[in-house]
Amino acid sequence: MRAVLKAQINKTDRNDARGIAQMMRVGLYRPVHVKTLRSQKLRMLLTHRKLLQAKAIAVENLKNALSQIEADRSNTLVVTSWRMTSSARPSRAKPQQPVIADFCNKIGQ
Repeated sequence: MRAVLKAQINKTDRNDARGIAQMMRVGLYRPVHVKTLRSQKLRMLLTHRKLLQAKAIAVENLKNALSQIEADRSNTLVVTSWRMTSSARPSRAKPQQPVIADFCNKIGQ
């Protein structure tokens, strides 16, 4: 199909439409399967869910890195366990170090 359209001397939208219409009349096209609207929406939801999960993991890793840095500075581990809740918000533990407290306040809003 592409070769037929590329063979045209004068490439315009009008000539392309004319060429496509001619190919449809002659039967030089392959039918394609178009997914249903429901399956398209489901795919979109799954894609966004995967993205949100990746972002939640990135935030979790950042919190762990910050708490490790803060623990290395003070030689004591301040935050022992952080878990993301179902609403993707951090737990309400009150860390004592200012760097972690500022970070927790910013992402908790």
